[in-house]
Amino acid sequence: MLKVIVSCVLTGIISIATSYFINVYLGKIREKNKLVYDQLKDYSEKLSLLDEKWTEFDEIMRNWNNERDMSVAPIFWKKCLFKMDDIEKCFADYRASIHRTENVISNNFSDEDVFLDSVYSMSVTKGDDFNEANFFNQSKNHFEGHVKGKDDFPDKEIAYETMNKIYGTYVEIYKYRVKVKLSRANSYIDQKLQIVSNSISTHKFNKSKTTID
Repeated sequence: MLKVIVSCVLTGIISIATSYFINVYLGKIREKNKLVYDQLKDYSEKLSLLDEKWTEFDEIMRNWNNERDMSVAPIFWKKCLFKMDDIEKCFADYRASIHRTENVISNNFSDEDVFLDSVYSMSVTKGDDFNEANFFNQSKNHFEGHVKGKDDFPDKEIAYETMNKIYGTYVEIYKYRVKVKLSRANSYIDQKLQIVSNSISTHKFNKSKTTID
């Protein structure tokens, strides 16, 4: 009788201890997954905001293509420059998140190289007129060379000619570079967010390799 009681007590103690350690273990896994998810989400949100600003720039350029009116060319030129500033500010925030995200990817996944390849960049390449950074710099410098101050508007004929050049460069940059790079970056991070989101529900998180098509 005593043996049965002792056995029941021991079984209960073991059961409680096992349950406690499992809960602690799962809690740590859940906490870790949440930290990973939060950083990936931060990266994703900054990327989405950058994408949004590029879409707004695209809308300005499409509106100009529909207008092609010399009288409003100076206004469109200024709108372009304001939106370029917005894009650069969003890019700075996005770039700041890249390093933190790279650490999370390297510590929790096995495809850091794929992540780095998917990262959207605006690096300056000398002599590359179709590079985003050079495109922005040339547009701003050209504007500053034709106005006396920030609040001034350039000559209509110069603005008209410039807007047509900006539009031609924009088509090449946005369609063949920006959209492709942003799409690749979004595809990668969306897949990772889904993996981590699922792991938070199942308490499981294994290093995995994700291939972007």
